Amino acid sequence: MILQCSSAEEIQLLYPATPQWAVVEDGTLVELVRHDRIEPSCAGLALGEMACRKHRDSWILAAWLLDEEDADVWLRTSALGTVLSHSVLLGFDMGVRLVAHCDVYMLDSLVVAVNDACQGELLDELRHHPLIPLLKQRIASLDGLVLPHADLAIFEHYLGAIS
Repeated sequence: MILQCSSAEEIQLLYPATPQWAVVEDGTLVELVRHDRIEPSCAGLALGEMACRKHRDSWILAAWLLDEEDADVWLRTSALGTVLSHSVLLGFDMGVRLVAHCDVYMLDSLVVAVNDACQGELLDELRHHPLIPLLKQRIASLDGLVLPHADLAIFEHYLGAIS
């Protein structure tokens, strides 16, 4: 019996061996992202390749992944980066929906993204963005839990005290 499978299914079956992503067809990349539950690592690599190609749907698929609460935690944080690369303010708008219930890894990614944006041209807009007070509330509620990559001193320097 010979199994017939799509290119995306073949990539998933052969993982952790990976293809030469640069030659994988766009449709296959989209299929890998949409079927992220089968092999989240393949979905993340496919999303990254789409973003490198500046594929028009990369940020749309990334936004979809952010709304999928049961998607892999690392895939969702990667998706946040893709949305932020497309539009920082769109990423922060999505962060408003995520911040109250996200895990510590997503929270860490949001704070790192805010810190990065504070050092750019968006500081004035960012100071007034609805994400900032929500982030401050959520960080204050952590009771000493450390965010591994987020420098809270930078956050407070640009955006004021957390507590």
